[in-house]
Amino acid sequence: MERSAVKKFRSEHWMALILGLFAILFVGFLSLHRALWFDEAIYIGMGKWFFSHGKIGIFDSLRPLLFPIWVGSLWKLGINPRVGAIFSNFIFAILSSIILFKLSKPLGKFRALPVVFFLLNILVLKFYSFALTEPLAIFFVCLSIYYFMKRRYSLFGVFSGLTFLTRFPFAIVFLTGIVQILIDKKMRIKSKLSKILSSAISFFLVILPYFIFNYFKYNGHMFYPLLSAVRTVSSAPPNNDLLFYPKVLLSSNIMFAFAIIPIILLCFKSFRNRISRKEVSLLLFNALAFLITLAYFTHVIHKESRYALAMLPYASLLAAYGLVFIYKRFFEHKSWRIKQAALILIISIVVVSGVRTPIRFLNRYATHPERTDYFYNQNLSHARRFVVQNLKNYSLTDSDIILTNDVSFTYYTDNKIVSLVFPDYTMKILDMNLNKSGFIIINTCNLKCYDAKCELEKSKILSFIDKFPMLFRSPRFGDCRYVVYKNQPIHSLRG
Repeated sequence: MERSAVKKFRSEHWMALILGLFAILFVGFLSLHRALWFDEAIYIGMGKWFFSHGKIGIFDSLRPLLFPIWVGSLWKLGINPRVGAIFSNFIFAILSSIILFKLSKPLGKFRALPVVFFLLNILVLKFYSFALTEPLAIFFVCLSIYYFMKRRYSLFGVFSGLTFLTRFPFAIVFLTGIVQILIDKKMRIKSKLSKILSSAISFFLVILPYFIFNYFKYNGHMFYPLLSAVRTVSSAPPNNDLLFYPKVLLSSNIMFAFAIIPIILLCFKSFRNRISRKEVSLLLFNALAFLITLAYFTHVIHKESRYALAMLPYASLLAAYGLVFIYKRFFEHKSWRIKQAALILIISIVVVSGVRTPIRFLNRYATHPERTDYFYNQNLSHARRFVVQNLKNYSLTDSDIILTNDVSFTYYTDNKIVSLVFPDYTMKILDMNLNKSGFIIINTCNLKCYDAKCELEKSKILSFIDKFPMLFRSPRFGDCRYVVYKNQPIHSLRG
């Protein structure tokens, strides 16, 4: 009776406890003052662009379309797009964790462990509290894994395609599925071809509308966004640290070190023979997906801790299996009470490891918010609102175009925004828009340059913009500030 009660608690209540802890920590992160991120502004601006037929907002060819369309639909319904997107991120996190819980059924009483690793993680708590595309992409990744394990290959292809339309590199989940089918020695050739064909047809039917859109948008260049994204990432400042992402994962939760155990064990036939074929398939899929994703993002010279989210679902499942293997290895011959004590100790360590980093982050913000992160800078938001409020005093209308190297203003105003972020293209963009009614807003710290040639171009741009009538400056945020100019015909500047 006692064992049954403990088992029932484990299977039915651990999940609720974890979700409750996640909700508390998530609210804690939402309570922080978070300045709008560049990527958030782009997605919101693209959403406005879609639902205004290009009259307002901004369009960025480097981004997949699904998340901007989702955010734009919220805006069209009268919902604050940032608030709506962050709330939906919370829902996507819960749904993703439920799928991980279902996938972890072979772990039995330990099946909530992957959810702990995934939800009680600084990467999820921090980046899910921004209006970013990763939460939706991870939800589709989890659905892809789920339907692959269920051998529903058409649905696997559908959700893998949606993953691609949300975040291009996350579609590695589709590549992983194809690789796993190909290397399965127990599957006949005819069966392999059938499953690959079913997956591929569904995948390409889902992404086909995107490439048709590209064909008409870019004059027949269907792959222009993908090629542009590769060029842009390749031109970013390099980071050659091969251990960057393992360090990020381990700093978010030291328990991810256990993910290496099932990866190693899968190399041994004796281990594969001791567990079910379904369990081997699940572990192999996640091991392949984790290693391929890690290799890809390590190869890309531009690295960000946010990109580690792509590995998180796989790492969570693998780490849970690794930890359970160690537990069973050392306690399988012990008495029931010793095993329960060990189980409680392991769960305590896991939960404490999960919540320790987020709580430390929250505590650091409470004591030194200015040291936490550039995007937790209250003065930055104040400066942006100052600019928007003062633009109204200079008769800002909906028809005015705002040229700026800080696209965050697409969130604060319903105007058409033209980006001046990259100096290599800024002069050309200025020439194309100088005769149009509007304003120029320059963030003095946000003209991105990574080489001497770019710095020279940047100096020319700033010298040229200084010829415009300057209207006002914002208060400083750090060493930066906004400078606002009135746009006017080009001949009056070059005459």
